[in-house]
Amino acid sequence: MKPQSLTGRRSSGLLLHPTSLPGPHGAGDLGKAAFDFVDFLAASGQHWWQMLPIGPPGAPPGLSPYSSWSAFAGSPCLISLNKLADDGLLSRPRSHGAQCGVCKANRKQRVDFASRAFAARLRRSSADRIWRDDFDRFSRLHHAWLDDFALFAALRDANDDRPWSRWPAGVRLRHRADLVRARKQHHDEIRYHQFVQFLFDRQWNSLRTYAHSRGIGLIGDIPIFVALDSAGRLGEFQTLPARSGRQTQGRLRLPARCVLRRWATMGPPALRLGGPSPQWIRVVGAPV
Repeated sequence: MKPQSLTGRRSSGLLLHPTSLPGPHGAGDLGKAAFDFVDFLAASGQHWWQMLPIGPPGAPPGLSPYSSWSAFAGSPCLISLNKLADDGLLSRPRSHGAQCGVCKANRKQRVDFASRAFAARLRRSSADRIWRDDFDRFSRLHHAWLDDFALFAALRDANDDRPWSRWPAGVRLRHRADLVRARKQHHDEIRYHQFVQFLFDRQWNSLRTYAHSRGIGLIGDIPIFVALDSAGRLGEFQTLPARSGRQTQGRLRLPARCVLRRWATMGPPALRLGGPSPQWIRVVGAPV
């Protein structure tokens, strides 16, 4: 039974964030345990897996998926290292402890290695052309959010993980010349973050397709507003009312009130505080 056919019918499921699955590297991911959980749901007569948000978690100490850096990107911490090994991008990684900080650092190191291995393979042989074509297709399909997110992530690294409100004024205020300069200066880092999202998308779609084949639908979740410290809010900064000093800071720290009724009939997104965020509107329209 396809998940779509369950809409409007009484059915049940379970709530579990993928990080709560057992995993060999400190937390659950989109690897074997996720597929095993789908099998468990199907064998138990369930039809839904409510996953909660799976975007990059917010800054510590909260690390909340409801304060994500992006309304569209996937969390690099959910990328299965074992699946990267299956793809030939990594040697088989060793199991790692459950300490969150160590886990995150280990995963980033391994995913970074996979990115370099991917680039080296493309230089050595045309046999991996399908990977290049898939990556280019993914980049074109998602350019509306991917380019800004990758730039945001690269600049975040370059600014010692500080929120964008504390970055240099040129990029913070999205001056065109400064953005062009930043894209050139951080080209390799931007491509790296795009590739990480490509890896996440491959693994996510693999799990999603398998879940649907077993009659399991996936239910996500989103916050009612896009986090201030995110690529989406930085991208919309120039649309906010001009204020100065403490008054601006006070307004920017408040979530934009999202109008939940008739948002689809409003025409062009209302680029103002008090109207629905364009990022939020695009998220609501995205399939899971």
